[in-house]
Order: sequence, then C-alpha cells, then structure tokens
Amino acid sequence: MPADEGACVVQVVSALSGKSLCTLELPSSGTVLDAKRRVQAACGTNVFRQRLLLWPAGREVEDQEVLATLPGLRLQLVRVQYADADAAAVGRLLQAAGEGAAPEVERLLRLPLQPDCSQGPEPDPGI
Repeated sequence: MPADEGACVVQVVSALSGKSLCTLELPSSGTVLDAKRRVQAACGTNVFRQRLLLWPAGREVEDQEVLATLPGLRLQLVRVQYADADAAAVGRLLQAAGEGAAPEVERLLRLPLQPDCSQGPEPDPGI
C-alpha cells in the first residue's frame, strides 16, 4: 500500500452469529470486491458465494463500491449455497467461458453456479 494512501480497517462478522471472522486492512480506495478477495483468502469462501451486508443496517454492498464511502466498515458475511445447475445453465456457462465472455461468466457464477459443473456441490465449511 503506498505510504500516501490511507488505510481502511474492515471488520467482517458472521451474519448468523455476529462473531468476528476477520479484520482486514485495505487501501481506502479499495473496493468491496477487494475485500471479498481478502475474505476468500482468510475464510475460504469463494467471492461468488459471498454477499457482504453493512452491519447492522443489512444493506448489501456492491462489488464496485469504494470502501472509504461505506459507513462504519463493519460488514456481515452471508455464505450463499451454489444453485443447482441444470444442463442448460451448465451449457450457458461453458459457452460463455469458451467465448471469453467474462461479464456473462461472472453473471452466471454470481447465481452462484458451481464453477466446476462436472463436480457435485462444494461442501460448506460452516461459520
């Protein structure tokens, strides 16, 4: 982090228990997606399965929101289960990936579809 850039300390808590899961230090210009990537590294939950909500208001924050603009910087993590993928959804995901259509791949993964559709559902590590 550049010395002239301020830092934001973000506390991430479990949406179910309110227990602190991790505390992140990120640049104030960082985004919610940056925080999700760090949560993935710290807690093991894929960014596509994460929904972050402002604590205690419960408003979902969008990936592109800048951390410095969020009040309080205390976020609740909701872990979303993968959606059941039917053959049509798997086909759309594979086609979009094959065509290099990154926005469509991301949209489908946010359903959230299992990224490796050839395997069964990912076990939930719990909170």
